[in-house]
Amino acid sequence: MTMRRLLIDTSNQVWLSLLSSRDNEFGQKVVHEGKEVHVNGWKHGYEIAINHLVAVMKELDVTPNRTIFVVEGQYSKTRREMIYADYKKGKDSRPPAAYEQFNLCKSHLLDTFRNLGAQVVTQDGVEGDDVLAYLCKHLDGEKVVLTTDGDLATTISESTSLWRSGQLTKENPYGPFSTKYIPVYKALVGDGAEYKGAHLFGPKAFLDFLVWAGESGLAALEGMLKRKTLHELADDVDEFKPLKRVIDSAQHVYESYQCALLHDEWVDTLRQPLEWSGGIVKPTTDTRLAEWGQKVRLVTAQNYDKYVGNLKAALASTPVIALDIETSTPEASDDWLRERGKEDAVDVFGSELTGLSLTYGSNGQHTIYISVDHADTDNCTSEQARDLVALIPITTPLLIHNVSFELPILYQCWGEYLKDNGWHGFLPNALDTAMMSSYVDENRPQGLKDNSKNLLGYTQVSYKEVTTLTGATGELPKGGVLLNSVKQEDGTVLVTKQYKMCELSAEHVLSYGADDAICTTGLYHHFRTVMEIEKTWDVFLKVEQKASYLKALAYTQGVNFSLERMKELEAADQATIDRNWAVIREFLIEKGWTGTRCPVFEELTPANVKLACKIILGVEFNTLTRTPSKMAKLMLEADLHPEIASHDDAEVLSQMVLNGAVDKINDWMQARFSGEPVFDQGSPKEMATFLYDVLGLPIRLVNKPTPTEWHKAPLASNLVANHLREWAGYTTKPVPEALWVEYCKNEGIPYPCDKDVISHKLLKSKAKSDDKAILFALELDTPNNPILKAFQAMKTCNTRQTMFYNAYRDLRHWKDNKIHGQSGQCRAVTRRDTPNGPNLAQLPKKGEGVKFRECFEPHKKGAVVVSLDFSGQELRHGAAQSRDPNMLACFIGDHKKDIHSLTASGAMAKKWGTAVLTEMSDRFRKDGDDDYDLFLRLRKCKEDPEVAKKADDLRKVAKNVNFLAQYDGQAPKLAGMLIITVEDAQTFLDAKYKMFPRYETWKDEVKAFSRSTGYVKTPMGARRHLRNAILSDEKWIAEGAMRQGPNFVIQGGSGEQTKLAQGRLWDSGLPFRLDMQFYFSVHDELVFSVAIEDAVEAIKAVHDFMVVPYGGLEIPFLASISLGPNFGEQYECGDWFIRENVEAALAKVVDKTKVTV
Repeated sequence: MTMRRLLIDTSNQVWLSLLSSRDNEFGQKVVHEGKEVHVNGWKHGYEIAINHLVAVMKELDVTPNRTIFVVEGQYSKTRREMIYADYKKGKDSRPPAAYEQFNLCKSHLLDTFRNLGAQVVTQDGVEGDDVLAYLCKHLDGEKVVLTTDGDLATTISESTSLWRSGQLTKENPYGPFSTKYIPVYKALVGDGAEYKGAHLFGPKAFLDFLVWAGESGLAALEGMLKRKTLHELADDVDEFKPLKRVIDSAQHVYESYQCALLHDEWVDTLRQPLEWSGGIVKPTTDTRLAEWGQKVRLVTAQNYDKYVGNLKAALASTPVIALDIETSTPEASDDWLRERGKEDAVDVFGSELTGLSLTYGSNGQHTIYISVDHADTDNCTSEQARDLVALIPITTPLLIHNVSFELPILYQCWGEYLKDNGWHGFLPNALDTAMMSSYVDENRPQGLKDNSKNLLGYTQVSYKEVTTLTGATGELPKGGVLLNSVKQEDGTVLVTKQYKMCELSAEHVLSYGADDAICTTGLYHHFRTVMEIEKTWDVFLKVEQKASYLKALAYTQGVNFSLERMKELEAADQATIDRNWAVIREFLIEKGWTGTRCPVFEELTPANVKLACKIILGVEFNTLTRTPSKMAKLMLEADLHPEIASHDDAEVLSQMVLNGAVDKINDWMQARFSGEPVFDQGSPKEMATFLYDVLGLPIRLVNKPTPTEWHKAPLASNLVANHLREWAGYTTKPVPEALWVEYCKNEGIPYPCDKDVISHKLLKSKAKSDDKAILFALELDTPNNPILKAFQAMKTCNTRQTMFYNAYRDLRHWKDNKIHGQSGQCRAVTRRDTPNGPNLAQLPKKGEGVKFRECFEPHKKGAVVVSLDFSGQELRHGAAQSRDPNMLACFIGDHKKDIHSLTASGAMAKKWGTAVLTEMSDRFRKDGDDDYDLFLRLRKCKEDPEVAKKADDLRKVAKNVNFLAQYDGQAPKLAGMLIITVEDAQTFLDAKYKMFPRYETWKDEVKAFSRSTGYVKTPMGARRHLRNAILSDEKWIAEGAMRQGPNFVIQGGSGEQTKLAQGRLWDSGLPFRLDMQFYFSVHDELVFSVAIEDAVEAIKAVHDFMVVPYGGLEIPFLASISLGPNFGEQYECGDWFIRENVEAALAKVVDKTKVTV
């Protein structure tokens, strides 16, 4: 997939064209420096430039979309002027009018070629030559530099040539020596008015020196220039006299050398990045460019054969082809989405092909839209569209923006027919430009229309715009959904309807249908250029392509999901909720919680009228009216309050309010009052009142003040900030007394005030009242509190209700009753999956909630669900990349240590106290034992189970700390996540830092690298772009970028490793050869279903795919194996594939399910 690119020295070529011959048609005479001079018009230069570029491109067989115009940025001479004060000062000056025409010519030329697919790149602060050198160095494939500037001969290499004087050349224009010594030549000889070089040392002297010293002499001279040691030439002056001039002009020579060098290291830096403008191929009326201009054609049954021939003829010269489809959904799909309340969602699995576009040709200049199921159109058949696509060689990449849409839909259409195409029936060799977008800048939206606008400068028409039509009744196409109807003054009715694609004609959607493929092609050329420069193109191909096919297959096949089992779990949770609510209800009634005591009114205020309405009628009275008499009348307004007005007792209550019958209303409320507590557990405010007022718990966790709160509520923000400081173990800051005074004044409170009461009130307003707050209270404040335990149980069940039962209830698809979830490949900034429909990342791995996994069942009777999960994957990455000896000792060698026990052993003394540790040491330590050996003995202590439990509990916390602290978690954050005190969290962190010091140093090294470059890399080379965050004026954003660096290196690498395993599974063909289905991945866990008779072979193969060495890391990777009758009930088989263990687990499944194999 390498290509030849043309890199154009834009300023050089524009001036060359503009000054070529005299322009008598558009030229003008101006006065410059007291003289009349002739200035050619931009049109003159433009015409010459077009003719010249067309001739060069045809000679080189290069198309505009493989062309990059390098444009000089602002302040381009600044760096060299800092080296050499008179840099380019003596160049011929030109009148302002000449520069005006130059800029106009350049602008029109760039617009023309960008509209033919060419790219433009520039950077402020460096010269175009430096950018050209950078591109020549970093781009793959063959590069040709179009210039007349001999200095750029320095870029000549095996892969780079110059186009000068009408020919392709690798010759040095300055003489018979290697082009890499051109800066040495320029340093001595100078470059005209740009810089002087050595005094009176001209081209002849240099060539004489070359004859005398040879290229080895040039190499020696280059070394002296770099070291600034030209005085070393003194010993050779007697043999070659001109060297005296070099020595005497040493300072000028050093400066000239630095000016002559092409400084690619100045290009694309942290503070001065390259600025790219992508190109898109549009139609052109210029006959010289016509062969490269866009041509969009509609393919119907009538002209199908013609375009079969056109495509065949163009394939040989087509390097890539972009494909996009338009779809529609049947009524069954619409009903399914409507029932789920997802009318605006896209039912991918239920979508049917309506039309298909292909962009092809040497410049991506041909786009055809094949109509398959449009209204009022002589449609092609789906088979004809398939046969047209099948003409494309499988070696030609298919560009698709979001393969998770096109691949499954077309596989359903054509998969059986194409099953022998080498890609198991899927479209072959597809590359996803949405994923490419993530590799170029993962911080930016990946959508096609966003990318087209931001990178190509092209605004696409939206789907809504093309499918929404407005017109008079009877003039619009049949079908559609009515959105609006407006009667005009002349009596005509204008209606607006939303249509499906299949309800519109192909002519109507032609431009829209072709647009996506055209834009996808333009984005591909831009993305590939940047990815080659950043050396991520090959990474993308290796990591993403094959994994995307496996996920498309998994999406298409779907997953069996048991609603029956989910209903059982839901019923059990509901029973838990009811049982615990009874405990809470009794407590709330005892405490007189809202709703448990019937109010007694002394007067009818607006609030009292609303409450009476709620108690007596059982209906909320939502009104802004503040007068009881008016409110009474509103109760009977059926148009405004239908639920109240229709109630049998509404009229009586309204009359009582009008009469001010307070006592009667009180009696009626007493009769109707249920006495049930009114408690919204989802309300942070109510939960805070319950936890911190009713239960009197101390406030521990609070939310940070927002910038707005610091401005509007400074006292509360200061108090919260001090609370956070105290929580983290830092010294608090005095709260200015003026803030207390101001608060009291605003609240109407006498000053001096009770600061403790106010502090509690303000802290409570920011206090957390979620699950963590309850867990902290149970752990540190009131262990075994039955009320809090009941709340915890209820909230856990309610969370499952929202996250799982409600979310999964209607997920099974109407076509096959299976769940078809999207993987969301590359959607996270780490390029890990972001699954949706459902969000499988939320599936619990342990605890009571793991039972929900039982709902995921095998693909058939007599099959098992298998899980292979990378074992300690991220810790292994951390060890391998940091080279911390203690961490490596946990994964390499014959006597591996337990990494979590290492951290725990370092925390023993501080966590348990010196006296306890001394006592345990006296009892259990053996001669030669260090703290780690002692800790292992304590964990295995059979004579004292309490000691073993104490050590095991310490290791559990250490394990969590090891995982969380790997990503720069500090003590306060760890404490909040692990439900321990900040002091304990710091104890474990100190132990970890002491035990693994090299790991902490490595993190600092990664941060330093990101600070200097603006990015970090995975072991394979994929980048996390942090430039904007690092340079942010917001301190918290910049600090966050520092933490993200090491995090990405590990998480991004782990994600790559998982996708590589998925790709190997696809390449193996096992999902087609064996009776198995890949289901999904959950983080670093691969899950599949396989028939019992094929399970051993499948498990061994997938395990082998996962433990392949990754990224040159010298550490083994393991994958734990488990299998079972469903995804929840799993039998562990260990981290290594041992056939006996797997067969034993399979036997358990057979015994449990009574399946006959």
